[in-house]
Amino acid sequence: MAALKYLGPEYVLKASNAELIDRSERKKLMPIYKIRVRDELKDLTEQALLSLHNSGIDAYSFELTGYKELAMYNELYEIKGMFPRTEYFLKYNCPSTNREYVKCVELQEVNGKPSADACQAWSFDVSLEDYLSDGFVEA
Repeated sequence: MAALKYLGPEYVLKASNAELIDRSERKKLMPIYKIRVRDELKDLTEQALLSLHNSGIDAYSFELTGYKELAMYNELYEIKGMFPRTEYFLKYNCPSTNREYVKCVELQEVNGKPSADACQAWSFDVSLEDYLSDGFVEA
């Protein structure tokens, strides 16, 4: 059996001669929570606790313990000649794990220019304003 090698985002974009057409970078404060389980329920499994919580029983609570500043970026690439039409790919990082991902997106423009952030907002089906707000959490 042959093993499949993981080809990361950089390899895929390089192999397709993708051209970087927009990049955005920003810092975002992400809340950090501590989970508190009621003392009498501490011996239950995680599944049992979730089951109790989903049935409306207050099995645990969340306590905000602080915030962590995370770096985020979006890069928009254009690929011509590989597909029947020009395609656009978004390379981005997960703010909590810092893993990189690539996904195909529809081109979104702001003031007539391609926008990596607008493409990411489109992929989440939210407005650019909502995506850029402090209250938006990528999940």
